[in-house]
Amino acid sequence: ISRSDLDGSGVDTLVGGFPLTQLPTTVRVAEEFIYWATRDLCLTRTGCTPEPGTIQRSNLDGTNIVTVIDNLIFPQDVVITSDYIYWTDQNAGKIQRSNLDGTDATDIITGLTTPVGLSVITAPVPIPAALWLFASGLLGLVGMARRKA
Repeated sequence: ISRSDLDGSGVDTLVGGFPLTQLPTTVRVAEEFIYWATRDLCLTRTGCTPEPGTIQRSNLDGTNIVTVIDNLIFPQDVVITSDYIYWTDQNAGKIQRSNLDGTDATDIITGLTTPVGLSVITAPVPIPAALWLFASGLLGLVGMARRKA
């Protein structure tokens, strides 16, 4: 996992040393950590025993690498929110979630066929201004009708 200047110069490897059979898939930066999923390339070949996939994180400078979640089959599509980590596990056919420290992992959706791509929207949906205007106008009409009566 590397970073560089916007023009591509100044390439700096933050996290390296992955085994040749382990592939970091999704990399996400959230708050003060870099999160990534690793999966074993053995799943794409026959005749080998795959290692479990993981979701790991490190500080922004690549230090203090921690395995947050382990024993996944084929993790991918990691999304970080202010409270949770969400990910797809392709071979398990699941979308899962845990706390940011990896505790309380739970299945959100199961029984999927090769889930790919994940987006999580956590912001509240705003009520359009037109609805507020309509409601205030309606209240005004009710007030006027009561005054006449």
